[in-house]
Amino acid sequence: MLLAHNFEQIAGGVVAGIAVLWSSAHILRHLRWNKTKLWRCTARILVVVPIYALSAWGCLMLEDSERGWAELFTLTREGYEAVAIVSFMQFMLTFLKGPKHLAKLLVERGQAPFRHPWPLRLVLRPYQPGPHFVAAVVVGIMQYIPTMFIIFMINLSIWKFGEMDCCRLLHRMALLPKIAKAA
Repeated sequence: MLLAHNFEQIAGGVVAGIAVLWSSAHILRHLRWNKTKLWRCTARILVVVPIYALSAWGCLMLEDSERGWAELFTLTREGYEAVAIVSFMQFMLTFLKGPKHLAKLLVERGQAPFRHPWPLRLVLRPYQPGPHFVAAVVVGIMQYIPTMFIIFMINLSIWKFGEMDCCRLLHRMALLPKIAKAA
């Protein structure tokens, strides 16, 4: 007897399989024919499709497991998200001939300072497009990598040892009071 849950798993597997095959062919064609500076970052961005498809299907298949394997698939997907975001930034900066060239173009246009939308303009100053803006955006995106790594390691520890054991370990290490104070 085919249950609704089994149908969802089968349909998810078929769709994920098609997505992986289709995107793998696209990635291989790209690696073979793309000889520009953009080939590496583009390939890393294209790998998002198979990782997300396999992660989603894995979560469907293992959502009822006692060990919580679906959480591990989700962690992997979120970890690769950081790679994809940085690769997209690399793609854009390479396409726009580098951060210095982009900053120079922004200064040459001579645009007026950009004002943030209403609730943000109460706390943030307007920014002038140029080198400081480009540097701030790059630094902001690059901060995402260590932040996601820390979150990944915390979540992996919670998955492996359980929430209470992790809290006891952090408390023993005298980190829990510092984390609570920082929050």
